[in-house]
Amino acid sequence: LARRPLDAKPTTTNQHTRRTTTTHTHTHTHTDTQSSPPPHPRTTHTNTAADNQPPTLYLVAPEASADALAASAVQHLKRLYPLPLKLRGVGGPRLEEQGLKTLYPPQDLNVSGLSDVLTSLPTLRRRLLQTIHDVCAARPDVLVGVDSKGFNLRLLSAVARQRAGSRPALVQYVAPSAWAFADAPRRAANLAWLDRLLVLLPFE
Repeated sequence: LARRPLDAKPTTTNQHTRRTTTTHTHTHTHTDTQSSPPPHPRTTHTNTAADNQPPTLYLVAPEASADALAASAVQHLKRLYPLPLKLRGVGGPRLEEQGLKTLYPPQDLNVSGLSDVLTSLPTLRRRLLQTIHDVCAARPDVLVGVDSKGFNLRLLSAVARQRAGSRPALVQYVAPSAWAFADAPRRAANLAWLDRLLVLLPFE
């Protein structure tokens, strides 16, 4: 699974030979811009699919729209790959229908507005640390953050910084809207450490 991502072609490569590949689907939504600092170089996780073991896909999709996108992606992956998928992570009822048992209620990450964010900071931080710990314990082949970029890019960046052992392929599904800002190239370059960036809008 980690070696054969969804149909995608390399589109951007930075000066340090790291490559972020972009794939777009055809669902149109508005996204906010977030960025994350470049982490340390990664150590590639061993692909269990090569040993005929069920690949583990770790998904973090706390919002209803993200839950629907992730569940649809899982359905397609199940049709594309002969091996069963082992699902872990955080998601809603659509992902649970696909076999995911959520680590904690996804509503814990659904906050909006400055006052809600401020009052929810302790919970958000606790859930972030809990998710990082669970990802490290699960040792998935692929870690996918679906939308919720403020939380997921922090999660992906934290996992990327783990030096001991190996780490999963890092994927963000639904990209920050870097194109909406005057410094779009800089914002896009800040995401070059991701292994794959799945976008919704064709021009992205």
